[in-house]
Amino acid sequence: MRLQSKIILLLLTISIAPLVMAGFVIYKTILNETVQQTVLDSLLLFGFIIITTMVALSIFIARTITKPVRNLNLSALEVAGGNLEIEMPEIRSDDEIGELGKSFKEMVAKLKESLMTLNSSNQQLKAANQQLRASNQQLEASTQQLRTANQQLAATEKNLKEKIRELEIFNKTAVGRELKMIELKKEIELLQKKLNTHER
Repeated sequence: MRLQSKIILLLLTISIAPLVMAGFVIYKTILNETVQQTVLDSLLLFGFIIITTMVALSIFIARTITKPVRNLNLSALEVAGGNLEIEMPEIRSDDEIGELGKSFKEMVAKLKESLMTLNSSNQQLKAANQQLRASNQQLEASTQQLRTANQQLAATEKNLKEKIRELEIFNKTAVGRELKMIELKKEIELLQKKLNTHER
């Protein structure tokens, strides 16, 4: 039953009470006393049955509306608190509340999927960062070795000048790489800080 239909049914049951009261007033003014007592007894019994039925039906309809909404609210609070492993409430109705429940389940599933993708990307980024650190250490060791070799070559004279010039070009290239690696390292650290900020 659609939510709109439930509300209309609730309003209809509530609106029957004034009709019963109007019938009571009419019978009081029109009918004679003997017939009045019989009609009064029948009306009272009929009114009691209608009012009891209306109250019971109203309570039932109100519960069918509020219980799923309350369950969804509790689940939403759990998800808002970061718990994506909650057991989703089962909503069997085909009305708007049922559709809301299905949409909520889909949302939680997509949040779980996004979180898994984010964690996977984070792991890949950490692995790449470790590889870059290892490469940077190797490059620093190579740069240190080149500096030592450059000092030894500086001690020789004219016959090694051509070799020194080639090594200086190579040294400039290595320093350029080192600077580029430092820039990359800074960018990775910045991305890692942003990623850590987003995880919080």
